[in-house]
Amino acid sequence: MPPTPAPAPPTPTPTPDAATAAAGSAPPSILDDLGEDLTGVATPVAVCMALTVALCRALNPDGASNPDVVRLATLAYDERAGDSAAAKLGGGLLNALAFVAIMAAMTFGLFVLFKLKVGFGRVACVFCC
Repeated sequence: MPPTPAPAPPTPTPTPDAATAAAGSAPPSILDDLGEDLTGVATPVAVCMALTVALCRALNPDGASNPDVVRLATLAYDERAGDSAAAKLGGGLLNALAFVAIMAAMTFGLFVLFKLKVGFGRVACVFCC
């Protein structure tokens, strides 16, 4: 009795990258991966911004605001009609610097609270009591 031939090894199925390389097109570049990462970050941020705008418009449809509420935006300099362009520029830069300093201080404060593992209940108690 003649020996039976060994079965042929299975042919590997080509991966998409191998198939595209065999077809002559270039493999995905780093820009493709970077684009996916940027889209993954930008999409939730854009949705959050859109929801914030919609919420602000729903809560204040006429757009009127109390000047005391926007005090953070004009903390260092309050523009007047008779101010020169140089004074407005300097005041705008001062306001920007004050805003960045306040945001940095608040971020640092939250970082310290996180590092100290202070829960929200303790923080609320400090501010409310």
